[in-house]
Amino acid sequence: MSTYTATLATFVNSTAGLQTYMDNITALLLAAGWVQSADTGQLDIPSVVYNATANTAYGYQIFYLDDSQHGSFPIYLKLVWTTGTSTSFSRIQFSIAHATDGAGNLTGYTPISNADPTNATTANHTTGPAYACSLDGHAFMALGCDPTASSGRVGFTLGVTREFDDATGAVLTGGNYEVLYHTSSGVRRKISVLRGTSEIIDFVATYSFVPGLLPNSQAGGTTDVSPHLTAFPTYNNSPAYLTYMQGEIAQGQTFLAQPLSGGSPRTFICTGIHRQAAGDSTSTFTHALATLWE
Repeated sequence: MSTYTATLATFVNSTAGLQTYMDNITALLLAAGWVQSADTGQLDIPSVVYNATANTAYGYQIFYLDDSQHGSFPIYLKLVWTTGTSTSFSRIQFSIAHATDGAGNLTGYTPISNADPTNATTANHTTGPAYACSLDGHAFMALGCDPTASSGRVGFTLGVTREFDDATGAVLTGGNYEVLYHTSSGVRRKISVLRGTSEIIDFVATYSFVPGLLPNSQAGGTTDVSPHLTAFPTYNNSPAYLTYMQGEIAQGQTFLAQPLSGGSPRTFICTGIHRQAAGDSTSTFTHALATLWE
């Protein structure tokens, strides 16, 4: 179990800046519990040269989630680094799959392919807070969290969480998992993969599954938060994410909460990432994401 936080560079307009940005993302992934695979042909970051041509690929990297279920139910992540539609943006296309051929190609079932979050920072936001957390069955990282932005965009967000037992809080061994990420428009998405049966089912939402809206995050002097929902195998509280009212709890603040019906209270951190509620014009900018932080 480990956590990592820093203020890191997010603006990309030079070879040095691009290499730093790639190094930052890679460091966050490693801190979140991902391990780079031995696939051939992967990107060599020190050899990358900045390209001002839009939509140009630099290369790829492949990682796997290094947790207790890797041997039975592996999860692989492929990053394809490209330039964005603007020369000041760097784009990361990513895919999730359950196997790789060792030569850079994901094989088998691929529930997420070429999701396209963009480095949405500008010269006015050259650095931003970064968070990473690694727990057995849970890996989360985010770079460039900016609670002052109207859309709450970040440079890159990725959370992968296995299924947890609601009564005990322990990781289950059936292979089910969910992925939380954001798109190039700043919208948070969540996909749930039921993998423990012969049929794999995806549940996709434009916004994260959050039941109801919070009127106050500090009701009665205590932290009042709303759960996220998963689909394992029916709707249940997520063990890894909560929603709080932006501005009522400071970004980077930690608190104790118990999202599941059983087990002990867990520590969460406020990330400042917006669009974590029902999706109406108010909640998208006032409700933000808290994630496990242990």
